[in-house]
Amino acid sequence: NSSGSVTSSVANISVRTPPPPIPAITSNPSSTVLDVGESAVLSVTASGTGLTYLWKKDGQNIANSNSTSLVINSVTLSDSGDYTVTVSNSSGSVTSSVANISVRTPLETWKMSYFTGSDLSEDEISGNLGDPDSDGLSNLLEFALNQDPTVSNTIWYDDMNMQDVDGSQHLVVSYSKRINDMSISLVLEESLSLNSDDWSPVTSAPQLLSSDATSEVWQHSLSVDSHGSECFFRLRAVE
Repeated sequence: NSSGSVTSSVANISVRTPPPPIPAITSNPSSTVLDVGESAVLSVTASGTGLTYLWKKDGQNIANSNSTSLVINSVTLSDSGDYTVTVSNSSGSVTSSVANISVRTPLETWKMSYFTGSDLSEDEISGNLGDPDSDGLSNLLEFALNQDPTVSNTIWYDDMNMQDVDGSQHLVVSYSKRINDMSISLVLEESLSLNSDDWSPVTSAPQLLSSDATSEVWQHSLSVDSHGSECFFRLRAVE
């Protein structure tokens, strides 16, 4: 006024930025069924700002899984399980619904390529010990030999002949085995009779003749001089 002036103390105006909304998931990851060797991709879509991501398998954190998608190249059976992703920001977090990854064994994939849905539910047709083509070879053995279980073929070997080895008669037999399922082994057995309880593995070890990306060729050389007038051999698939 005409007499003078006075200044107040400072009053500060602080404008706070409102906290971001808690994240909201708008699209959950989807369950999937895969064959061994295929790639799995799980994705999530969420709204919000400042988002971070953490994927889990069966409740356990997955290292370096900090993006909107989880990619697993060339899945194995151990990748089967329940997956979730937690989306977080400074205001909170939200967890997706469960996405299940189911990885089929090579045997399951093989069966699905030959049998229909109804056949797959019948053990006599598609079970491991089933023999739908009645050729005496079980489905498990036909799978291991990479054969067609719907077409009768009683020949399980590639070649079989008698050879003289150092003056002794040997039965030399070779067969092809698929290599993409190490859980199944082939055992060559012998017997002096066809009694189902009188079979035992041969004592000679097989030799690997050749291999490629899908199969191996194995050969047995079996001395038959000590087996008497009759001797029987069979190949058995074992899980």
